[in-house]
Amino acid sequence: MNNNKKKIEADDVIPAFPSVIVEINRIIDLPDTDYKKLSSIIEKDPAICAKILKIVNSAFYGMSSQVANIPDAVSVLGFDTVHRIALTISVQHTVKQVKNSDNFDYTRLWKHLFFTAAISRYISTKFKTGKPDEAYITGLMHDIGKFILFYINPDYYLQIQKIVKNQQVSFSKAEEIMGKYPTHSRLGAFAAKTWKFPADLTDAIKYHHNYSEKASSKNDLYLIIISNYIDNNKETILNAGINTDDLHPAVTNHFKQGISEINFWLPEVLDSTENEFKTFAENLK
Repeated sequence: MNNNKKKIEADDVIPAFPSVIVEINRIIDLPDTDYKKLSSIIEKDPAICAKILKIVNSAFYGMSSQVANIPDAVSVLGFDTVHRIALTISVQHTVKQVKNSDNFDYTRLWKHLFFTAAISRYISTKFKTGKPDEAYITGLMHDIGKFILFYINPDYYLQIQKIVKNQQVSFSKAEEIMGKYPTHSRLGAFAAKTWKFPADLTDAIKYHHNYSEKASSKNDLYLIIISNYIDNNKETILNAGINTDDLHPAVTNHFKQGISEINFWLPEVLDSTENEFKTFAENLK
């Protein structure tokens, strides 16, 4: 590893992540964790609390009466949903340190994370593979390394984009050609580890462009690979179906049913996610 790679993989170059989510990540799977403890952690951050309640009380969630506090939100929607909303708010807060510019389309990349997360959660639930909440988190985090890379070195990021455009290659391939810094996948995995996310999620982020037997959870890796691919190619898939030649055989074999039925379930998922994305965009300006 060269000196640039050593330098970039240090805590002081990773944007801060809201401490309440780091604390939740630390205790989420402990046997004595309950909704009261988790609610009390979220309530430590008044700004996140206010944003959660704004989202929960939006038209998208269709509450019959106003939800006034986090325990009530958990009681009505369940902790998984509230945790998912809190995490989405926290990730957006973190990546908003990179603003839209002529050279970086923050909104487009943020929307890709949001849609990949929703697709991953749906596939996990519908086809009973992995844990839906973890699938959502992985989808939401998988490309966060791109934000971080631009945050650290905008000029380097723009050089990668030029290679993508001029040589008609993928972003990950362009990163390999440049080779000066860690790839966005590796950098995102390092950030996830720094923020105390589980090892399975960290590995899925690290290998989401390059399938690896080293991943600690194959389910998590399969989910992020196919969900990322579907969102990146959704228009083509809706018009012509999914090209399984573009996917690793292990991923294709794992999701045979989902792939064969994709034109039945994908339009509904995309419509619902578009509405949810608008809810977050409108309420978190």
